[in-house]
Formats: sequence, C-alpha cells, structure tokens
Amino acid sequence: MSELTQCNFCSFKAVQRSARARGLKITKVPNMGGVDILLHPKDVDPKTLSKGEPNSKRLREKYFVAWYMELPDHCCC
Repeated sequence: MSELTQCNFCSFKAVQRSARARGLKITKVPNMGGVDILLHPKDVDPKTLSKGEPNSKRLREKYFVAWYMELPDHCCC
C-alpha cells in the first residue's frame, strides 16, 4: 500500500464520522466477496437493503458509499 493511501479501516472510520455528523446510519452488506457500505437515514430498515427484497437493488444504489474487498478490525496504515 502507498504511504499516501489510507487503509480500508481508516477509510471506513472516516465514513463513520461523516455518518454521525450527518445523523445517518451505516449498513454493511456482503457483495462479490467483499462488503458494500451503505449510508442511509435511520428510518430505513437495513433488511430492505438485503438482496432478494423488493426494490433492494435500487435502494442499495441510492445509498452506496464504498465497497471493500476486506474490512479489517484495526488500522493497517
């Protein structure tokens, strides 16, 4: 990894800070061997964002923020 690039953990923490500041919620949805990060209002039920639910694809596209192949539980910078 480049010295100028944040690791996935630090990038995700930045998304979390942004979500808190804006009063939004984060949902992680497994996708393509990794995880989609969705940022949505707190009144949106995360279950409606899972595959197989009606309108789930449209809602996931609307709230999509990032995709991580791997999201570790610690900083790797």
